[in-house]
Amino acid sequence: MARLIAPRIAVLLEDGQEWEVQADNRDIVAYDTDRVTKLSYLPERGHETAPLLWATYLAWHASTRTGRSQLTWPQWQKECVSVEPLNGVGVDPTQPEAGVG
Repeated sequence: MARLIAPRIAVLLEDGQEWEVQADNRDIVAYDTDRVTKLSYLPERGHETAPLLWATYLAWHASTRTGRSQLTWPQWQKECVSVEPLNGVGVDPTQPEAGVG
């Protein structure tokens, strides 16, 4: 049985709207495609090198794909004040927790 490897993400917009969205393979593929074709500033292996940017993009893409948001990517970057992966996917387990050590 296939295991979902994409994060469920909590989203908070500047106007107070908040929701959770499930990213999936379509959103990860869109990140990789857009990174090569039109958004060259998105880093390769974003989940490792820029996890907040990666989660923000996945939240935007999943939210627009599911009809939850109609914001464009530039609008989303201005309006989205918080994203938080909820299921630990995309979080580096080798990083120590705050207060540990």
